[in-house]
Amino acid sequence: DEASQTTLARGQRIREVLKQHQYHAVPVTAQIALLLLLNGGCLDNCPLDKISSIETRLIEELPRRLPEICDGIASPSENRIQAGNPLAEDERQAIFTVAEDVRSQILANSPQTG
Repeated sequence: DEASQTTLARGQRIREVLKQHQYHAVPVTAQIALLLLLNGGCLDNCPLDKISSIETRLIEELPRRLPEICDGIASPSENRIQAGNPLAEDERQAIFTVAEDVRSQILANSPQTG
């Protein structure tokens, strides 16, 4: 059924994001943000072959565009997530906004298939 297909497709995207190249570990900040986006369905409609490009760009863009959020996530003394404290709604929304910008840019620059 459709719900099962959606769940399976999201699982495929999660697996793509969890893959890491040897000697190029994904920063914890980016992992948290990517899992938040995946869980929120932000990448559900992205082709699987674009997930890696989106992930790479997000790893670059999140700390550049949201240093106050990324530093707060990564700093051991302020790591609200590891302490069990969730991100504020405005912080979550900011991460989704960056992801939507990145996703739109990458998909707009992709050749269209008929």
